[in-house]
Amino acid sequence: MNSAEQALLGAVLRGYPGLADLMRLVTGEDFAQPMHEDIWNACLRVYAAGNTPDPIQVRAAMGQDALRLPGGATYLQELMQACPLPASAPVYANYLADEAGRRRLRSTAEAIMQLADAERNVDEIVEDARQRLDEATRGARQRVAMQIRDTLPDVIEVAENGTARGLSTPWPDLDRVARGLSPGRLIVIGARPGTGKSLAAVNIAAHVVERHGRAVYMSSLEMGRTEVTQRIMSSHARVDLTKLERGGLSEDDWESTRGSYASMQSWPLHIDDSSTQTVATIRANVRDLSRKHPVAVVIVDYLQLLTPRDRRTPREQQVAEMSQGLKQLAREQNVCVIAIASMNRGGAGRADKRPLLTDLRESGSIESDADLVILMHRPDDESPDIDVIVAKQRNGPLGECRLQLQGHYARLVSAGHFQRSA
Repeated sequence: MNSAEQALLGAVLRGYPGLADLMRLVTGEDFAQPMHEDIWNACLRVYAAGNTPDPIQVRAAMGQDALRLPGGATYLQELMQACPLPASAPVYANYLADEAGRRRLRSTAEAIMQLADAERNVDEIVEDARQRLDEATRGARQRVAMQIRDTLPDVIEVAENGTARGLSTPWPDLDRVARGLSPGRLIVIGARPGTGKSLAAVNIAAHVVERHGRAVYMSSLEMGRTEVTQRIMSSHARVDLTKLERGGLSEDDWESTRGSYASMQSWPLHIDDSSTQTVATIRANVRDLSRKHPVAVVIVDYLQLLTPRDRRTPREQQVAEMSQGLKQLAREQNVCVIAIASMNRGGAGRADKRPLLTDLRESGSIESDADLVILMHRPDDESPDIDVIVAKQRNGPLGECRLQLQGHYARLVSAGHFQRSA
């Protein structure tokens, strides 16, 4: 191992011209010897300054750390002699990366064995083990930060063509502000009880699988899967929800229901209504499903009903951890995560009853982690009108639209009112 590390460093110190390529194969953490990691990082600092690493410049870049090398700065000269053929640097780099991967695997195996003895839910332990194994087997190329020049073409493409819109929602007026359901985003839909937030989640799920043919994973902690499916059937077949729940369908209703039944059987909609779901179990299920049919949208109804990883921590910390976990899920799996969130009744004492971001219950982290926050408000319980307010959007406009509740068909429809804020 040491000989490969020495040979690679020697090649760099002798002026190997492809250091940029080596950086994609090896990171400082891949060196077993800490002093070799220090030398490597010093070489990168010299290179970043626009110079070709050599013993003199690397010695200067190391500063006092050079005094700790065996034999002092003369060790850098010895490294040059350890590599008679600098052109073989990629061979040494690949060997080094391979050995580093094996070390990570051994360390991960030991950590997983310790996890098995932890007093935690087995599903969480399994997901934790998977994550650690993924991190251990992730190649150096994926772990190295990209240079800004590699990102510049993307910036120019967006400047020329605009940002691509995400998948549409059932409501065009909302899409005009929120730009759809984009991968990597955490969207929070907050509302007080009885406003229609769960119905909005069901409508979005049905729209994505039917209109776009994309897979949706729905974590339903408030309604059972039968209730969810009844609402989707009611909306799709235009059959009164009460009749689906209690019976009494007419012949026309049955005809519509049979047609929807045939269509819905092929929908890639997956509903988990188990009562003890955690962010870890959701992540594991989404990962497993995506191996067969990539999931585009994950819906959690609702956030505060998730089971925390540790019930002993303060509630705000629990909610913050779950919110951050959902944001990580969106980024890691490149999906759009929609988290329904309950709001407190703080607006009851205000002259303006419309909800505010500060009304999100139990944690300010929800607002911080979300890329988009949508607040729903029903001004009059006797009216079907629901105001949908885009209260936060990272790098986007704010605004609002109005939906109307058609409770008998379990759906929300656009009401033709749209307003964009400055």
